Amino acid sequence: MKRLTQLTAIVLLLVQSYVQADDSHHPPPASPAAMSTPATSSSPGMGMMDMDRMQQMHQTMERIHKTADARERMRLMQQHIQQMHEMMGDMHGMIGDDKGREMPQRQQMMERRLDMMQGMMEQMMEHMIAMDHLRQ
Repeated sequence: MKRLTQLTAIVLLLVQSYVQADDSHHPPPASPAAMSTPATSSSPGMGMMDMDRMQQMHQTMERIHKTADARERMRLMQQHIQQMHEMMGDMHGMIGDDKGREMPQRQQMMERRLDMMQGMMEQMMEHMIAMDHLRQ
């Protein structure tokens, strides 16, 4: 329970710092066309591959909750940890991918990163809860 409280506090601090960020130093968009440029699924960020990985993590967690076999649950927990590590590696690879982009694209990248972070935090909290159930 202490870990869950600490994790929640960290998430709140991260979100608060993002919300309070000063946008006054950002230049206005170059053209209205730049604002309407949609992100493609091939662009970095929460693309199809990342969404697939997130879906796989959710499916693994569902299987963890459904199984009654302790050995299978431990195997699935290890698989879930590996999936989280891989997703974190992808997130680290995204840092700095937005150099040379216009501000709207940079903002979209930031939103994708935040979506990924939120998904990862939810998965970590579910993982911690599942671990607590294993110990009981």
